[in-house]
Amino acid sequence: MDLAPDIDELIGKEIQEAHALLDPDTGWLMQVVFQLDKWHLVVGINPEADELKTAVLTSPHLEQADRSLRKERIANQRKKILNIWRLTNSSGYEEGLQIELEGVARTNIQLLAEAGRIDLTVFNREVQ
Repeated sequence: MDLAPDIDELIGKEIQEAHALLDPDTGWLMQVVFQLDKWHLVVGINPEADELKTAVLTSPHLEQADRSLRKERIANQRKKILNIWRLTNSSGYEEGLQIELEGVARTNIQLLAEAGRIDLTVFNREVQ
């Protein structure tokens, strides 16, 4: 059995799909799942601490995810991860995660813990 890599070891791996998991009552984004080859990068929220929780899981473990959330595909472009940044506040809480993807206009996906939900922003940055 392969051990799950650390999140930093995902640099250079290709994201095949990404899904948003939404609270069906509020529509709030509660989890984002990035599917890689045999791993899934799962970014969730701990609403009590207003903190992101990240994990790298295998497919069988992912099947046990909260089925009460509504799943929507948010991306299916195959791009490699160039960089991953963790945003940690002065109290040591992980408040954000940013992933930069390959391409001429580098796509950045930013996930921030905000008021008990995840705020997702996607922006491009041209490389000169």
